[in-house]
Amino acid sequence: MKNHGLPRNEILRGSKSFGYLFNRGKRYEGNILRCFVTLNKIGNKVENNTLFGVKVSRTIKRSVDRNRIKRIVREAFRLNKKIISIDGSRKSSIQSILFYFPPQNLKLTTQLLNSIYEDVVELLLKIKNYNT
Repeated sequence: MKNHGLPRNEILRGSKSFGYLFNRGKRYEGNILRCFVTLNKIGNKVENNTLFGVKVSRTIKRSVDRNRIKRIVREAFRLNKKIISIDGSRKSSIQSILFYFPPQNLKLTTQLLNSIYEDVVELLLKIKNYNT
């Protein structure tokens, strides 16, 4: 059976990593999500190993809803990460990306989940345009 998830070596882990991204990362705003990105300068060795993380605010009270949002964001990233893949024209590679669902009083609906998916794609396009 084929594994369709993100590989372990592409998952951002640890509170220090998340804190670094919140403090030093380039910030992008979507309609619903925020995104923080750090870049690596490309030397002789080109790596296309972008670390990816998701943080959902605890103002979404039910953990079921928080986890659903995380699953949607992870799947949207997995299916669209080719948008930000490295080609020869880039000056830097993307070291890490963190999608953050800020505190909001929104009811979790199918329409909201679709908007989150579209927001991830929109943010990846913004990142690609900045990184070229």
